[in-house]
Amino acid sequence: MTQLKARIETFRSADGDSVFAQCCFTFETLTVGDFDQLMVAGSLNVAFLDLFNRIKAKEPIHLTTKQLEDELKALEEDLQNYDLPTGVESFDGEFVSLVIVDGNERLAVRPWGEKKAMLMDISQDNYMAFMYETRETLVEQCKKLGLALDNQINHHNKKPL
Repeated sequence: MTQLKARIETFRSADGDSVFAQCCFTFETLTVGDFDQLMVAGSLNVAFLDLFNRIKAKEPIHLTTKQLEDELKALEEDLQNYDLPTGVESFDGEFVSLVIVDGNERLAVRPWGEKKAMLMDISQDNYMAFMYETRETLVEQCKKLGLALDNQINHHNKKPL
């Protein structure tokens, strides 16, 4: 199984009015996201919540090894196939999608500027747990800065809205 890591940092603006975040992910040795890009922390939080809802509603994408490259290029044409926080600067131009290739769960990854996607050995359950944990890190860091993002959780079932 591929090792997943997140790098996330939050800080207040110089005037203290805003909270910003920086974020990227590492899948083994492959980095996805531009850590140097600043994002409004609340926007990143909303992007995570949107990601959770999109993946929950998404039908599994079944691919075959024979036509993998052509099929992945077609997937990249629809933003609904992007299994990353979208609409935030750090992940602009990156492609990540949970797929099933010849019956095996994989993560298709094409970092910005790369021509070919790579397949990583990551299950949907492990990927989602990683994303939930990363969002929780964001929430905790923002809380220390006085920004309450956790009120955007449906407390009845402890899942993002």
